Amino acid sequence: MHRMVFGEYPLTKILGDCAAAVSLLESLPDVDASRIEVFGHSFGGNTTLFHAALDARITFACASGAACSCRHKLEHDTGLEMALVVPGIANLLDVVDLVRCICPRRLLIVSSEDAPYSADASAIIGEARPSYEATGRGQYLEHLRTPGGHGLEETRFAAIGSWLTIAASH
Repeated sequence: MHRMVFGEYPLTKILGDCAAAVSLLESLPDVDASRIEVFGHSFGGNTTLFHAALDARITFACASGAACSCRHKLEHDTGLEMALVVPGIANLLDVVDLVRCICPRRLLIVSSEDAPYSADASAIIGEARPSYEATGRGQYLEHLRTPGGHGLEETRFAAIGSWLTIAASH
């Protein structure tokens, strides 16, 4: 938050670091630059959505415990991650717009029934699905909704690992 007192957004630094990491990966001889993925849970899931939306080098992404619209968070008094706050962003876009920007690349959204930070993930998927279907890649937008709370428990983690393995093989 120290950056904010100087008029800088933490998200700019976070996404710059993510882009630098992808650039480094691309430069490594043992890395297939056409198959770079990102995965994150909670804060990392939010970062994943922004990064994949803005960086076309990301081939596929998985955001867990993070797909919840600003509208829903504000209406239900759900906390906002300060490092991801950009003043005025809710007037311009919401999480569904990030998901649409990731299209037509593969995306798995993982949400839980009792988690406030992914409460309206099903609605986000429903709103974004037409963008994927319009490209003929409706199957590239997937949603795993499970019982439970916000934590990334073993069953969800295993399901994400399986999805990442399958996505990487396509």
